[in-house]
Amino acid sequence: MKNKVLKILSSILILGVLILLFWRIKVPGALDIINKKIKSQISEILPGINEVPQPKTLPSQAQISGVPFECQSPYQKWDQLHEEACEEAAVILVDHYLTKKPLDKQIMENEIQAQVAWQVRKWGKQHDLTIRESADFLAKEYLGYQKVRYQYNITIDDIKREIAAGNPVITPMAGRILANPFYTPPGPLYHYVVVVGYTPSEMIVHDIGVWQGENWHYRTDHFWESLHDWNGGDVSHGPKAMMVIER
Repeated sequence: MKNKVLKILSSILILGVLILLFWRIKVPGALDIINKKIKSQISEILPGINEVPQPKTLPSQAQISGVPFECQSPYQKWDQLHEEACEEAAVILVDHYLTKKPLDKQIMENEIQAQVAWQVRKWGKQHDLTIRESADFLAKEYLGYQKVRYQYNITIDDIKREIAAGNPVITPMAGRILANPFYTPPGPLYHYVVVVGYTPSEMIVHDIGVWQGENWHYRTDHFWESLHDWNGGDVSHGPKAMMVIER
């Protein structure tokens, strides 16, 4: 490797002298020729250095199988704790998918209660979490995951790429824009769903806000319009964001 670096530096030095000479005598097109020569020299010494990765073509549709589902209020007890439990429930679904641990109503209830109790000890209360806070505190600190990514200013293709790669995607939503017909009116101001698939015209999600929400289909344009982070409570103007947890 040391010899390769020395060879690169020698080549650049020689070509630098040539640049100075050609600049002084003003040979037309000389700089373009030298630039190509430098790239050629580096490519010969370090193959692939100039290669730009090409984006993979997305399949027209994809769906991840085996992502478990339970509602954020497993026993349909819609008190304040469960009304606010979508962040916890979404992370629990992905955790159980990754670890292949069983999930049923009682397990979901127990784990939601445990996460909320942890938040009360940490902050003094349960509160709405941004996608960054869910990543940093619920996924990383509480559950111990190391490979947790959150991203802002995303495109719909960013979500689809994760799905095509087999990664469920947690997204924050303006629930009153999303407006699942089974929400109790006016619907949640702020909500989470777990995206598990897509078709050419729809996004497939586990909508944990309703017991009918397993593999729920939302039109892609409607899903996109509803996709917003907490934004201090002004959810409808919040940024587009997503979170991915991997083992």
